[in-house]
Amino acid sequence: MDRRSEVLLRVISIIVCGLGVVRCDSFYCDPELCRFWNGTDYNYEDHIACGNNGSLSEDCPEGATMVNMSQRRINLLLDLHNAARNRIALGKIEDYLPAESMPILKWDRELEYIASLNVKTCKFAHDGCRNTYKYPYSGQNIAISTQNPPFHSNSKRMKKAVARWFYEYVDANQTFIDEFSGHPEGKQIGHFAMMVADRAKRVGCAAIRYWLGEKGLAFLMTCNYDFTPIYTEPIYKTGEPASKCSKTSEKFTGLCEWDEDYDTSEESNEIFGNEIDSVPSLL
Repeated sequence: MDRRSEVLLRVISIIVCGLGVVRCDSFYCDPELCRFWNGTDYNYEDHIACGNNGSLSEDCPEGATMVNMSQRRINLLLDLHNAARNRIALGKIEDYLPAESMPILKWDRELEYIASLNVKTCKFAHDGCRNTYKYPYSGQNIAISTQNPPFHSNSKRMKKAVARWFYEYVDANQTFIDEFSGHPEGKQIGHFAMMVADRAKRVGCAAIRYWLGEKGLAFLMTCNYDFTPIYTEPIYKTGEPASKCSKTSEKFTGLCEWDEDYDTSEESNEIFGNEIDSVPSLL
């Protein structure tokens, strides 16, 4: 099957799935989607969407409620991500070099759907595999916060989560950007790396709220990305800000704008204070 036919098949499958004509949990059961090299051999992980009918897990407490991912919240999450990427791309963060070609992130419904399956487990944990035919190297950031009533708005929880991911930059440095690796002291830097990866162009997020007894109300959020940082490879290429962009974003001047039909395959080569700087007070 040629590439055009594969793309057409995926589009038809997604449309049919959305109409509820067939079950689509088997669409993600190809073991090749979840084959990972461990350095000596290949391991196979279970895909979060394989055999998953989209229901809440039995482990979820009674009353667990998915957060509606409205356009307003989508815009908020995109602005938070892109504001953070823009700061890095422009060289506004001390000790980090600017990026020559970092694209803006745009929303992806399939990534959102698969992220929703993660939060529907009501467990703060990465899933074993979330790859798709279109995104064979999909990345993931997860966050959880708890508090007793009164509960801050969902949007504030989202801002807090994204801010915490981004502020992992204090434990990283340009060395990790030039050649990604784990932190030698075990400090978390992967969420930050994911946020500023220049091969990531799409994101989709989901969130859920549920009670955790004396700990209060939990807010669990997962964001999936179309690409994940790869060990020993650069997180982003350094250079004059946006110097390799064919078109620069008007809103985020350090980021590259791109068309919606941009193909990531090798063959084709007023929302309340969305700026990342407004978030530290929430931490």
